[in-house]
Amino acid sequence: MGQHFIQIYREKYEALARERSFHVHRDWEEGLEDLFPTPSKEEVAEVWTKARALGLLTHEAGYGFTDRRQGTARRHVLGTTPADALAALRKDFFAFKELEAQVKKEEGGRRRDPQALEGLKLRLPEVISSREQKLEDASFSDEDREVFQQELAVLQRWREELVALRPNAGQDDFPTL
Repeated sequence: MGQHFIQIYREKYEALARERSFHVHRDWEEGLEDLFPTPSKEEVAEVWTKARALGLLTHEAGYGFTDRRQGTARRHVLGTTPADALAALRKDFFAFKELEAQVKKEEGGRRRDPQALEGLKLRLPEVISSREQKLEDASFSDEDREVFQQELAVLQRWREELVALRPNAGQDDFPTL
């Protein structure tokens, strides 16, 4: 509900800001950052792809995830097609931040667990292959195939990052006498 009011406030502010300044100094008009900035396409693609790969973002009667922002878990549906759902995630700052936090927590947990990390490394090629197959599937729209292309790029970078990852790096093992 609060998101709706923020969007209304943003629209009113942008419409009225053309006619007058709401700042103490007009110089601040261009210099102050947006209170709720929309994430970049790359950030959204990374969170979207990792959430799908980690099983946090699923396709059950639409693409969605478990949202716990209001104290109780509820399903937050973003859209019915990949392109629509990805666009909705990019526009919804709070949903993006919630999903981003879930991805960071899940990915961090798997990086700390050697078996889970190894499982992630072993399954990534299979996931990459599924995205390559979706790119060739003519039953999807061009917009959806563009989402699959973004997913593929993120997955390939992620695989390279995980292959180079050394979980034991930086540990100070001191032999005792």
